[in-house]
Amino acid sequence: MLHVIYTVVLQTGYRKADYFVVYPTARGTGPALTALVAVCVFGEELSALGVIGICAVLAGIVFLAMPNKDKTIKGGLGSGVFWGLLTGFFIASYSSLDGFAIQLLGMAPLIYYVPGMFVRLLFLGPPVLLRPFARAAFKEDLQKRWKYALFIGAAHPAAYLLVLFALLYAPLAYVAPTREISMLLALFIGASALKEKITAHKIFGVVCMLAGVILLALAK
Repeated sequence: MLHVIYTVVLQTGYRKADYFVVYPTARGTGPALTALVAVCVFGEELSALGVIGICAVLAGIVFLAMPNKDKTIKGGLGSGVFWGLLTGFFIASYSSLDGFAIQLLGMAPLIYYVPGMFVRLLFLGPPVLLRPFARAAFKEDLQKRWKYALFIGAAHPAAYLLVLFALLYAPLAYVAPTREISMLLALFIGASALKEKITAHKIFGVVCMLAGVILLALAK
């Protein structure tokens, strides 16, 4: 249910506010809150190196997600921050629940994840099938973009399962920010496929994130 609410909140935020405000706010807030929950609620102990690593990754997220100078904020800044923070709250919520289920309850990642997929399908599927314009868009996607849908349908659960398996070997406070290194891949895809500019602040973001991941790997 947390994933269902997260999906609705995220999409609402993207409709009501600018992507370049919502996205970095959400991706930075989520791991930060998750690390806080891991320490305060789950009793995880972080070394000084781990704390520095988490901060470096979070700084990298912010710098990587910052828009280029040619991008303008079309939506209200306050609205974007609000939806970003709300999205980050639900990211932290489901991430913390993941850690509780895998690390404290000892659930197997596959057994934990698969039922949740059916719950999401149950709550998010009917709105697509019941609305005429949504059915038309869904039909068009199946006809014209089925290869992309097939790839995403396989890659998304595979990526999430890897995160759950990582929780078997590392503290939640380290796993939550480290999973955001996917933003590095997104940066290079944007540069090669979408011809986006790699600016100085994005390069600095890459350096911060890589340094943070290395520090987390060395932390005890």
